[in-house]
Amino acid sequence: MCAMGKHWGPVIDDLVERQARSWFEADRAKRAKRTGKPVITVSREHGSGGGIVAKKLAETLGYQFFHSALVDRIAESLNVDRSIIESVDEKVQKRVDTWLTSLFDSKYIFPSNYLQALSRVLGTIADCGEAVVVGRGGYRILPRQRSFNVRIVAPLEFRVENTALWRKIPREQALERVLAIDAHRRAFVKQHFNVEYVDPVYFDLVVNTEAIGVEGALGAILEAYRHYIEKMEGNKT
Repeated sequence: MCAMGKHWGPVIDDLVERQARSWFEADRAKRAKRTGKPVITVSREHGSGGGIVAKKLAETLGYQFFHSALVDRIAESLNVDRSIIESVDEKVQKRVDTWLTSLFDSKYIFPSNYLQALSRVLGTIADCGEAVVVGRGGYRILPRQRSFNVRIVAPLEFRVENTALWRKIPREQALERVLAIDAHRRAFVKQHFNVEYVDPVYFDLVVNTEAIGVEGALGAILEAYRHYIEKMEGNKT
Protein backbone atom coordinates (compact mmCIF):
# COMPACT_ATOMS: atom_id res chain seq x y z
CA MET A 1 0.00 0.00 0.00
CA CYS A 2 1.39 3.36 -0.93
CA ALA A 3 1.52 5.89 1.88
CA MET A 4 1.33 9.50 0.77
CA GLY A 5 -0.25 12.79 1.77
CA LYS A 6 -3.94 13.32 1.06
CA HIS A 7 -3.22 16.13 -1.37
CA TRP A 8 -1.50 13.63 -3.67
CA GLY A 9 -4.59 11.45 -3.99
CA PRO A 10 -6.44 13.25 -6.82
CA VAL A 11 -3.18 13.83 -8.70
CA ILE A 12 -2.17 10.18 -8.59
CA ASP A 13 -5.71 9.01 -9.34
CA ASP A 14 -5.70 11.14 -12.48
CA LEU A 15 -2.30 9.73 -13.47
CA VAL A 16 -3.56 6.20 -12.86
CA GLU A 17 -6.62 6.76 -15.02
CA ARG A 18 -4.71 8.29 -17.93
CA GLN A 19 -1.70 5.98 -17.72
CA ALA A 20 -3.67 2.76 -17.27
CA ARG A 21 -6.06 3.51 -20.11
CA SER A 22 -3.29 4.61 -22.46
CA TRP A 23 -1.24 1.46 -22.01
CA PHE A 24 -4.13 -0.99 -21.78
CA GLU A 25 -6.20 0.38 -24.67
CA ALA A 26 -3.76 2.00 -27.10
CA ASP A 27 -1.88 0.15 -29.82
CA ARG A 28 -3.45 -3.27 -29.23
CA ALA A 29 -1.98 -4.75 -32.42
CA LYS A 30 1.54 -4.00 -31.19
CA ARG A 31 0.88 -5.72 -27.88
CA ALA A 32 -0.66 -8.75 -29.53
CA LYS A 33 2.43 -9.19 -31.70
CA ARG A 34 4.81 -8.46 -28.81
CA THR A 35 6.94 -6.15 -30.91
CA GLY A 36 7.95 -3.83 -28.04
CA LYS A 37 11.51 -4.01 -26.73
CA PRO A 38 12.03 -5.41 -23.21
CA VAL A 39 11.26 -3.14 -20.28
CA ILE A 40 14.04 -1.79 -18.08
CA THR A 41 13.51 -2.36 -14.36
CA VAL A 42 15.41 -0.07 -12.02
CA SER A 43 16.08 -1.08 -8.42
CA ARG A 44 17.85 1.66 -6.49
CA GLU A 45 19.28 2.50 -3.11
CA HIS A 46 17.72 5.61 -1.62
CA GLY A 47 19.88 8.65 -2.24
CA SER A 48 21.83 7.04 -5.08
CA GLY A 49 20.04 9.12 -7.72
CA GLY A 50 18.45 6.00 -9.19
CA GLY A 51 15.09 7.65 -9.69
CA ILE A 52 16.72 10.49 -11.62
CA VAL A 53 18.60 8.03 -13.80
CA ALA A 54 15.42 6.04 -14.47
CA LYS A 55 13.50 9.15 -15.54
CA LYS A 56 16.32 10.19 -17.86
CA LEU A 57 16.40 6.67 -19.33
CA ALA A 58 12.72 6.84 -20.21
CA GLU A 59 13.10 10.30 -21.73
CA THR A 60 16.17 9.32 -23.77
CA LEU A 61 14.60 6.12 -25.13
CA GLY A 62 11.11 7.57 -25.57
CA TYR A 63 9.74 4.88 -23.25
CA GLN A 64 6.82 5.09 -20.82
CA PHE A 65 7.88 5.76 -17.24
CA PHE A 66 6.31 3.96 -14.27
CA HIS A 67 7.46 5.07 -10.83
CA SER A 68 6.68 2.90 -7.81
CA ALA A 69 3.82 5.03 -6.47
CA LEU A 70 2.04 4.92 -9.83
CA VAL A 71 2.50 1.15 -10.12
CA ASP A 72 1.09 0.76 -6.60
CA ARG A 73 -2.00 2.83 -7.33
CA ILE A 74 -2.65 0.97 -10.59
CA ALA A 75 -2.30 -2.33 -8.71
CA GLU A 76 -4.81 -1.09 -6.15
CA SER A 77 -7.19 -0.11 -8.93
CA LEU A 78 -7.07 -3.61 -10.39
CA ASN A 79 -8.57 -4.93 -7.18
CA VAL A 80 -11.64 -2.71 -7.50
CA ASP A 81 -12.03 -1.79 -11.17
CA ARG A 82 -12.49 -4.90 -13.30
CA SER A 83 -13.18 -2.75 -16.36
CA ILE A 84 -9.47 -1.94 -16.56
CA ILE A 85 -8.52 -5.61 -16.66
CA GLU A 86 -11.30 -6.39 -19.11
CA SER A 87 -9.97 -3.75 -21.50
CA VAL A 88 -6.81 -5.82 -22.03
CA ASP A 89 -6.74 -7.91 -25.21
CA GLU A 90 -7.79 -11.52 -24.59
CA LYS A 91 -4.47 -12.86 -25.90
CA VAL A 92 -2.55 -10.56 -23.56
CA GLN A 93 -4.75 -11.62 -20.63
CA LYS A 94 -4.05 -15.29 -21.33
CA ARG A 95 -0.30 -14.71 -21.62
CA VAL A 96 -0.20 -12.80 -18.35
CA ASP A 97 -2.42 -15.33 -16.55
CA THR A 98 -0.27 -18.24 -17.74
CA TRP A 99 2.88 -16.43 -16.71
CA LEU A 100 1.45 -15.56 -13.26
CA THR A 101 0.61 -19.21 -12.60
CA SER A 102 4.15 -20.30 -13.42
CA LEU A 103 5.59 -17.41 -11.39
CA PHE A 104 3.82 -18.34 -8.17
CA ASP A 105 4.32 -22.08 -8.68
CA SER A 106 8.03 -21.88 -9.49
CA LYS A 107 9.03 -19.33 -6.84
CA TYR A 108 6.79 -20.70 -4.07
CA ILE A 109 5.30 -17.28 -3.47
CA PHE A 110 2.00 -17.05 -1.65
CA PRO A 111 0.14 -14.59 -3.87
CA SER A 112 -1.58 -12.00 -1.71
CA ASN A 113 -4.19 -9.87 -3.44
CA TYR A 114 -1.68 -7.06 -3.63
CA LEU A 115 1.06 -9.23 -5.11
CA GLN A 116 -1.32 -10.71 -7.67
CA ALA A 117 -2.43 -7.23 -8.73
CA LEU A 118 1.14 -5.91 -8.74
CA SER A 119 2.31 -8.86 -10.81
CA ARG A 120 -0.50 -8.38 -13.30
CA VAL A 121 0.42 -4.72 -13.69
CA LEU A 122 4.11 -5.46 -14.22
CA GLY A 123 3.35 -8.43 -16.46
CA THR A 124 1.15 -6.32 -18.70
CA ILE A 125 3.76 -3.55 -18.85
CA ALA A 126 6.35 -6.16 -19.87
CA ASP A 127 3.99 -7.56 -22.49
CA CYS A 128 3.69 -4.09 -23.99
CA GLY A 129 7.43 -3.47 -23.71
CA GLU A 130 9.34 -0.21 -24.09
CA ALA A 131 8.94 1.08 -20.55
CA VAL A 132 11.09 1.94 -17.53
CA VAL A 133 9.75 0.62 -14.22
CA VAL A 134 11.15 1.83 -10.90
CA GLY A 135 11.05 -0.36 -7.83
CA ARG A 136 8.36 -2.76 -6.61
CA GLY A 137 10.41 -5.91 -7.21
CA GLY A 138 10.14 -5.86 -10.98
CA TYR A 139 13.48 -7.65 -11.23
CA ARG A 140 12.02 -10.56 -9.23
CA ILE A 141 8.61 -10.67 -10.89
CA LEU A 142 9.20 -10.20 -14.61
CA PRO A 143 10.44 -12.94 -16.98
CA ARG A 144 14.11 -12.39 -17.78
CA GLN A 145 13.45 -12.49 -21.52
CA ARG A 146 11.08 -9.52 -21.17
CA SER A 147 13.17 -7.32 -18.87
CA PHE A 148 16.61 -5.76 -18.52
CA ASN A 149 17.27 -5.41 -14.80
CA VAL A 150 19.41 -2.62 -13.40
CA ARG A 151 20.53 -1.95 -9.84
CA ILE A 152 21.77 1.54 -8.92
CA VAL A 153 23.85 1.82 -5.75
CA ALA A 154 26.18 4.16 -3.87
CA PRO A 155 27.98 4.14 -0.50
CA LEU A 156 25.88 5.09 2.52
CA GLU A 157 27.65 8.39 3.25
CA PHE A 158 27.25 9.53 -0.36
CA ARG A 159 23.54 8.70 -0.24
CA VAL A 160 23.10 10.53 3.05
CA GLU A 161 24.81 13.63 1.66
CA ASN A 162 22.60 13.54 -1.42
CA THR A 163 19.45 13.14 0.66
CA ALA A 164 20.39 16.03 2.95
CA LEU A 165 21.12 18.23 -0.08
CA TRP A 166 18.04 17.32 -2.12
CA ARG A 167 15.61 17.51 0.78
CA LYS A 168 17.33 20.40 2.57
CA ILE A 169 17.41 18.57 5.89
CA PRO A 170 20.14 18.06 8.52
CA ARG A 171 22.55 15.18 8.02
CA GLU A 172 21.22 13.31 11.06
CA GLN A 173 17.69 13.43 9.68
CA ALA A 174 18.93 12.38 6.25
CA LEU A 175 20.73 9.38 7.78
CA GLU A 176 17.56 8.32 9.59
CA ARG A 177 15.58 8.63 6.38
CA VAL A 178 18.03 6.60 4.30
CA LEU A 179 18.27 3.82 6.88
CA ALA A 180 14.49 3.70 7.31
CA ILE A 181 13.82 3.47 3.57
CA ASP A 182 16.55 0.83 3.17
CA ALA A 183 14.88 -1.21 5.92
CA HIS A 184 11.43 -0.76 4.36
CA ARG A 185 12.66 -1.99 0.98
CA ARG A 186 14.37 -5.00 2.54
CA ALA A 187 11.14 -5.84 4.32
CA PHE A 188 9.12 -5.47 1.10
CA VAL A 189 11.33 -7.96 -0.74
CA LYS A 190 11.36 -10.38 2.19
CA GLN A 191 7.59 -10.20 2.68
CA HIS A 192 6.52 -10.58 -0.93
CA PHE A 193 9.31 -12.72 -2.44
CA ASN A 194 10.65 -14.58 0.61
CA VAL A 195 14.26 -13.69 -0.20
CA GLU A 196 16.84 -11.53 1.49
CA TYR A 197 17.48 -8.10 0.01
CA VAL A 198 18.90 -7.72 -3.46
CA ASP A 199 21.50 -10.18 -4.69
CA PRO A 200 23.59 -8.87 -7.62
CA VAL A 201 22.94 -12.07 -9.58
CA TYR A 202 19.35 -10.93 -10.16
CA PHE A 203 20.56 -7.96 -12.23
CA ASP A 204 21.99 -7.54 -15.69
CA LEU A 205 23.90 -4.44 -14.62
CA VAL A 206 24.88 -2.83 -11.29
CA VAL A 207 25.98 0.82 -11.36
CA ASN A 208 27.64 2.91 -8.64
CA THR A 209 26.68 6.57 -9.02
CA GLU A 210 29.37 7.82 -6.66
CA ALA A 211 31.95 6.47 -9.09
CA ILE A 212 30.47 7.67 -12.40
CA GLY A 213 27.64 10.07 -11.55
CA VAL A 214 24.12 10.26 -12.96
CA GLU A 215 25.17 10.95 -16.55
CA GLY A 216 27.80 8.20 -16.44
CA ALA A 217 25.20 5.77 -15.09
CA LEU A 218 22.78 6.78 -17.83
CA GLY A 219 25.39 6.19 -20.52
CA ALA A 220 26.47 2.84 -19.07
CA ILE A 221 22.89 1.57 -18.90
CA LEU A 222 22.06 2.71 -22.43
CA GLU A 223 25.15 1.00 -23.80
CA ALA A 224 24.53 -2.23 -21.89
CA TYR A 225 20.86 -2.23 -22.92
CA ARG A 226 21.86 -1.79 -26.58
CA HIS A 227 24.12 -4.86 -26.36
CA TYR A 228 21.35 -6.76 -24.57
CA ILE A 229 18.89 -6.01 -27.39
CA GLU A 230 21.46 -6.97 -30.04
CA LYS A 231 22.10 -10.29 -28.28
CA MET A 232 18.39 -11.03 -28.00
CA GLU A 233 17.79 -10.26 -31.67
CA GLY A 234 20.80 -12.36 -32.64
CA ASN A 235 19.42 -15.34 -30.71
CA LYS A 236 16.18 -15.12 -32.71
CA THR A 237 17.93 -15.49 -36.06
